Amino acid sequence: MMRNLASQQGMVGSSQEPICFDRFTIDLRRGFLTAGVHHVPLRPGSFAVLCYLAANAGRLISKGELFTALWPDSAVTDDALVQCVCEIRRALQDDERSFVRTVPRRGYLFDAPISHPRLPKAETSPGSIDPAAANSNAETTVGESGGPLIQPIDEEFARRLSIAVIPLVNLSGDSEYEYLADGLTENLITDLSRVRDSMIITPNSVFSYKGKSVPAQQVAAELNVQYVLSGSLQRSGSHIRVNLQLIEAASGANLWAERFEYDGPDIWGWQDEVTRRIAGTLKLGLVEIASRRGAIERPRNPDVIDLTMRGLVLFSRFAGRADIVKARVLFEGALRLDPSSVQALVGFAGTHVLDVMLLWAADPVDQIRKADAAIAQALEIDPQSAEVRYTRGNLLMLDGKHAEAIDEYRLALDLNPSFSHAYSRIGLAKLELGLLAEAVEPVLKALRLSPREFRTSLCYLYLGIAAFHLERDDEATAWLKKAIVADSRYGLPHAWLAAIYALAGRGSDAGAELAEFDRLTPGHTVATLRARERSKNPAFLTQRERFYQGLVQAGSPAL
Repeated sequence: MMRNLASQQGMVGSSQEPICFDRFTIDLRRGFLTAGVHHVPLRPGSFAVLCYLAANAGRLISKGELFTALWPDSAVTDDALVQCVCEIRRALQDDERSFVRTVPRRGYLFDAPISHPRLPKAETSPGSIDPAAANSNAETTVGESGGPLIQPIDEEFARRLSIAVIPLVNLSGDSEYEYLADGLTENLITDLSRVRDSMIITPNSVFSYKGKSVPAQQVAAELNVQYVLSGSLQRSGSHIRVNLQLIEAASGANLWAERFEYDGPDIWGWQDEVTRRIAGTLKLGLVEIASRRGAIERPRNPDVIDLTMRGLVLFSRFAGRADIVKARVLFEGALRLDPSSVQALVGFAGTHVLDVMLLWAADPVDQIRKADAAIAQALEIDPQSAEVRYTRGNLLMLDGKHAEAIDEYRLALDLNPSFSHAYSRIGLAKLELGLLAEAVEPVLKALRLSPREFRTSLCYLYLGIAAFHLERDDEATAWLKKAIVADSRYGLPHAWLAAIYALAGRGSDAGAELAEFDRLTPGHTVATLRARERSKNPAFLTQRERFYQGLVQAGSPAL
């Protein structure tokens, strides 16, 4: 575990005053690095290293001191530290190494003038920290504000989601594609490493297995991981195929396999997209596998991680509102065992958000209040979680704060570029701001990243609504039908089809679609739908009016 840095000699005091240098600020209370008003994403380990180096600016820090200070109870390799320093330099755009200098065979030196601007007096009275508590299992330094100094990683959660990505085998027979295979491997490691609470072995470690025929179980034992991802790259003309398989270390069983294909000229641009698709697909797959394993190993005594993972799987694969309620119960159980579980807090809040967004909530105001409280707590614990940022964006959307929501979604994408849902929500926010020309591309990006993910139905719905607002009703009908085929649980696509058919004079078809909407989403009238509009943007409301006219013509009650 990362040690409480306030207990380290030379670290900033318990006031957690920000550290400023050049155009950057290290906000210790919130766990942020900023450049002006912009957030600069860093993984927790890298942020910890930056904090320690900056707090000891001008003093040579050995690798041994960093390992002792930050990871006293963990086996962290030199390679992992090098990766942290490289990420810090990228974040600071420190190509000349003017901020973080490497002193060969001795360590690192933070070589920039720093300042500690005083916080407002009302905010600088943190509670005292018990020295005994600082030397226990505490992972964060918390002042009165509750803000963490170092973002915690749940190491047991990470152990259960630990994976080594073995270099892809180039089967094309063309040495030029050796670089593509290696590039895909490195990109995949990078994207997977952005998934919070997972442990991904760094490239320098896994590339030692390149070109060697080593059993997956041996690799897993040597690297101390639960899973091994291996695969190959094949080329035929302009056609590229990547085959992947996920192997469980304990049994050697093949748990997951997928094929990704490309046919076109921009191979190097394609690799960025395919690695993000793989990372997004694999994350949920790992959680599902670990959840099943926990159910077998602890069927009668699930721990907080078991409950959280089961909730995440149920929430991600729900068949109806009953599954959302069951997932919420699992998250509540996890929070009773550990009230600070960020994954459980996000899941709990997410179930309420989805209830409201899909018009299932019996008491939207109360459910939003509960979700807000959970995300506020999660944000204090882990402000660099993509899932926390995404869920906060959803809550801002529900509050009609679309521009702020988009900022949160973009933060989520900075932290996890394979987060397809954040792209689709940016599209929805643009749509509700009346910016139809800007709404489509983010939704299409989400579809490219997750073409077979269950929430593609929502992407099709957003595209259908955008087309309807542009009065391209035939195109809108095609997208809405695709939404229903992709997932028949949602009532909203039927409401839009009812409006389209009614406006086209197809009364019978409109009535059938309206009846299906009422069956899936009972109790709504035109008035209740109007009342739940999040956006007050005039352009959007003008575009929306045609939808309500269609519903009235289809037979929906006005009040």
